Amino acid sequence: MANENNEKAGATTPATPSKVEGTQDSNQAGLGTQEDVTVALAAKDAEIDALKAEHQEFKDKLKPEIEKITEENKSLKAENAKLKTALDKATAKSKAKKGDPKFIVINAFRGTKEGEGIFELESDVSHLDAERLESLIDRGLVKKV
Repeated sequence: MANENNEKAGATTPATPSKVEGTQDSNQAGLGTQEDVTVALAAKDAEIDALKAEHQEFKDKLKPEIEKITEENKSLKAENAKLKTALDKATAKSKAKKGDPKFIVINAFRGTKEGEGIFELESDVSHLDAERLESLIDRGLVKKV
């Protein structure tokens, strides 16, 4: 009985072609001819050349501006170096004065002028003007050494 069922099943089922046997498209069909590829390549080369020319034009346009900024940067660096040298000389002169008495903070206090911050204990405040130093000494914040 098992054989009868197998025969019936095969006899009634129509044969279907496999998917592999169907028509297969060639991958080369989409590429076109050698001539088409050469034309497309030439068009891309022309586009690349146009972009290179545009890029060079842009660089040439910006070149004077870049040179101007570079020169300005050099002059600012030179001016900065000159100012640093002057500051170093002024600082060295103020430190080198032996005749000036030294004033030291004995009680920390906050500066009254913008950017002064807090004067900590043992800080040298000799750079302050004479009137202010006298006031700080009177209030017991600074002493003369």
